[in-house]
Amino acid sequence: MKTLSTISAALVISAAFGGPAQACRLYSTPETVVADRYENNRYTSIILAQVIEAGYTEKARNDWHPWAAKAMPLTDLSDVPIAVDTPTREVDKTRIYSFGRTGSTSACDDGVPSPSKDDIWILYMSGDKVINAYPLEMAYRIDTRLRSEWMIGKKDGSSPAKSGKAPDRVTEPP
Repeated sequence: MKTLSTISAALVISAAFGGPAQACRLYSTPETVVADRYENNRYTSIILAQVIEAGYTEKARNDWHPWAAKAMPLTDLSDVPIAVDTPTREVDKTRIYSFGRTGSTSACDDGVPSPSKDDIWILYMSGDKVINAYPLEMAYRIDTRLRSEWMIGKKDGSSPAKSGKAPDRVTEPP
């Protein structure tokens, strides 16, 4: 009985004093998260969206600075990699998607800061729920399926994606 009390006391003490850094046991990079979820067919759609509202929801504390954002869809990129002259899917532009972060590395947060209004983000969807969201430039870097002339820009530096304009057709880079 004394051993059980000692174990119980140890568990209570470790729970009370265990730091938040112990909460995240296995951090996965955004590249790994996206690749694994593609491999396991977790994404039902990939949406290019424009942020319409964003901000921090609480004051910053030690390892905590949560934020939330809302975005309007511009186009559905679910068919990427997109072949030459493949039309993109239409989206319901009246639909608003919500997403955010805790800002806590102990909760395995990836550290992506709050977006600004009008920023362009890629929303990785499971049904109607955003399960991952990244700024366009970051999504391009971590998700090779997004690399097309429309997404990364032409040789002159122009890119419809960066302007937030949905394409009629998407072409591969030259």
